[in-house]
Amino acid sequence: MAQGPIKENDPDAFWAFLIFMIILMVAISYFWEDIASVMVKVRYYEAIFPLVPESISIPVLKWIVETPVSEVTKADISGSGALLAKFWRWPVLLITATIGYRLFKKKLELSLKYARKHSTKSLRAQESDLWPVIKPILDKNLGKVSLDDPIEGVRQRPRVWCEKNGVVLPYTREIIEELGNEKYQIVNDSEIFLSGRTTSLLEKQLGRQWTGFESLMRHEKSLFIAFCAHLANYEASKDEKLHLKIINELATNFCVAEKELDISKIYSPTAESMFDFFLLPHPEDEKNDELKKAKTILRMLDSSHAYVRTMLMTLLQLSRKNGKLPPAWFRWLKTTDRITWYCLCDLGLGEIDMPSCIESAGVRSHWLWERRTKTPIKEPMVMQAIPGIIKELETRIAESKNEEDLLSLDDN
Repeated sequence: MAQGPIKENDPDAFWAFLIFMIILMVAISYFWEDIASVMVKVRYYEAIFPLVPESISIPVLKWIVETPVSEVTKADISGSGALLAKFWRWPVLLITATIGYRLFKKKLELSLKYARKHSTKSLRAQESDLWPVIKPILDKNLGKVSLDDPIEGVRQRPRVWCEKNGVVLPYTREIIEELGNEKYQIVNDSEIFLSGRTTSLLEKQLGRQWTGFESLMRHEKSLFIAFCAHLANYEASKDEKLHLKIINELATNFCVAEKELDISKIYSPTAESMFDFFLLPHPEDEKNDELKKAKTILRMLDSSHAYVRTMLMTLLQLSRKNGKLPPAWFRWLKTTDRITWYCLCDLGLGEIDMPSCIESAGVRSHWLWERRTKTPIKEPMVMQAIPGIIKELETRIAESKNEEDLLSLDDN
């Protein structure tokens, strides 16, 4: 955190305080006799109070009678006050506590009367009117969901994914013989990585081929139009961008679809009313340069990708040139199509050097090939993900060995 500028002490404030203290001391010295007279009267009334013990009141009254006001010192005032305080501290404490209690009680009554209590759940529900994108998780206690949950869990680590899919085996002669001609690689002389099976699994991640807009599912069509609207920087009204309106409608309708267990209910009415506007020529194209440019890009993309997921990835990436559009705004997609969700999440990690989620690594590898060649590639190109998986497995093995070495040193 950057350190703020150091503020120098104000010399004027110091001199003002010093002058004030000098004036105060001079005033006390000059008017001391008047001040002492008032204090003596106060001490007198304190001492003659009926409940004050004689052991306290008599010495004070004797001092008042025997000492002229002109001879009263500050030490006399302080000493008499300390003596009387042995009695008066308890009544004063009781009065102060009573006043404090009544003030606290009154404040509490007012707070209960006019303030509304909120829980984290009620606050989330209140905020959902302003931010509909959080509606899909309002009733989900994600803090208690297992990290390995197949739907709501976090992205799987490469080793966990490999073990779950049975593509990592212990390195033994018996297993080598059983594999026969199957493709595999030895990892750190301790494990067998089945690269052939892994390639098949990564190819399955590609999903459906892109055959045009009509090949999309209903919720995918709405997302597609949202990305198009963002790419064109199109406004639904003066106060709202079209893509945000679509995203909010998708989140709201997902809650309905989840209750009715009907995926077809995940859609945006606004998006469906704009299909022809974005996909076909429109008179507004000539008036809006951004819209015209966006439609040109869409025509180019239509012949640049062979799969639905790679098409959506490129469209989202290009649309972000007009501002942010994080996958968290359509998090509901994670529970509907986990692979597509991670495909879109990984776009923020860079294009080439940054790693991908293992659950969408095959799609990302193929997408990079299509981006480089700018042509649709129907033959799965997922081999680029294999070296990264092997490197991750080797790293985890090395870390495990280091931990074992440290434990053995501790035992010794």
